[in-house]
Amino acid sequence: MDEMRIPIYPSIEVIFPGQLLVLQPMDAATVQLVRFCREYHHPLGVALTSGAQGHTVARVGTLARILGSVRNAELGDTHIVVVGRSRFQMLQMHYDRTVSYTH
Repeated sequence: MDEMRIPIYPSIEVIFPGQLLVLQPMDAATVQLVRFCREYHHPLGVALTSGAQGHTVARVGTLARILGSVRNAELGDTHIVVVGRSRFQMLQMHYDRTVSYTH
């Protein structure tokens, strides 16, 4: 089993491998996370969260690849289109606010 550190997008919707999902970044930290994943072609972990604040996150989820973004001109927000790639299980959670990446 390969281990890697991935950024987690807590979602109220479940995504499965091969499925498309539209995400709406909620705050500046989430926007930074999405930018990082796009720039470095890094997968994004989508995990189910219970509750509006996203405090409880499921320990399993789906690695997703960002396909693109769609801008809503009327509302002025951007939605991110992702496709599920494979399931993952979280072994540890790190609660740092910055996204770091080394080659």
